Amino acid sequence: MSSKVGPQAILNGLVFAVDSPTKKNLNLNENLYSYSEDFSQSVWGKGNGANITLNAATAPDGTMTASKLYLTSNYQFDIPFYGYQNQSLTIGVPHTQSIYIKAAEFMYGFVWLDNGSGWGITVEVNLKNGNWRITRNSGNNAYFTSMSANVTYENNGWYRVAITATPVAGQYNTQLRVYPTNTPHTNEGFGQPNPVALNNGGIYIWGAQTEQSPYVRDYVKTSGSVVNRSGNDIVTGK
Repeated sequence: MSSKVGPQAILNGLVFAVDSPTKKNLNLNENLYSYSEDFSQSVWGKGNGANITLNAATAPDGTMTASKLYLTSNYQFDIPFYGYQNQSLTIGVPHTQSIYIKAAEFMYGFVWLDNGSGWGITVEVNLKNGNWRITRNSGNNAYFTSMSANVTYENNGWYRVAITATPVAGQYNTQLRVYPTNTPHTNEGFGQPNPVALNNGGIYIWGAQTEQSPYVRDYVKTSGSVVNRSGNDIVTGK
């Protein structure tokens, strides 16, 4: 197969990823969360004493749509923030889950991928200097294989945390968790620490995404329904 590009070609926004057996041009970007920015929706949960304030800061895209996740004196050291939407993952295919986080009063953010079983991976990010590490990796297990993580600096203090895992038979969803804290990990369970001071401290969060991909792609906003991969036949246009 070959292709040629002439001088009149328009390249801006071009997507050209061909699935050769079907000769389809694929839009590979997707988001399997139905609400990627509105963390007040029922697909997102908060623990006792954990709170979300919507539209609290400027997001990486320049809009005032980032939320603040913070802990009050009523926090009981359970899960601060989590997603539990059934995402209908494709068994045996790598999926990448990601979210943007930024320091507020707390300087550490922990992002956790699992399915609630305890078998998964936890990433710690120092939101002041960008240092990050994996504080828990259970390895291949009955739910996921080939777990890995990556953190990239975006802009204006924002970091995008991406975790990749391959679901095995019977595993159809991931559980995203975010823990804001002012202390690094030592030896607590699941790889995340408990904050030693609360005082309404927290971090900013924005742009949650799950996608069928071995690495993180461009962020896709959702507002009530998921965005799946799509394809057009390069001959018929359908």
